[in-house]
Amino acid sequence: LEGYLIKQGGGGVFGRKNWKQRYFLLHKNILSYAKTKDDYERGKILKEFSIVGSVIKDSADAGEGFEVWPPSTGQAVYDYKQGLFGSDPTLGRRKVDGDSERIFYLRASTMEVKEQWVERLRRAVILATRAK
Repeated sequence: LEGYLIKQGGGGVFGRKNWKQRYFLLHKNILSYAKTKDDYERGKILKEFSIVGSVIKDSADAGEGFEVWPPSTGQAVYDYKQGLFGSDPTLGRRKVDGDSERIFYLRASTMEVKEQWVERLRRAVILATRAK
């Protein structure tokens, strides 16, 4: 499954948690995202993480919103080192320990799109858990 979702920022240096549109892709049990589909296809991935053990919840505040809660043990979240012109896959990825217990707050464009994502994410969590 892939497509655009709106995610709440992690706070950054100034603590702002703005909502930004990002291009997400779920492959098996790995959820990753980039600024745009074009960036994704060029390998300019912002972050990726395994959803094994995660809990996918509906948001209480928004009909199209949902949340990806990490497992109680935390999750390994990776970003890609930034070169002068953006992400450079040749520089490799690095683990972002500050995001290991981060809840990802996401919104879809419609209820139908939200239901698709929630159902597929939950199924991926179940399949990955069974494969352990």
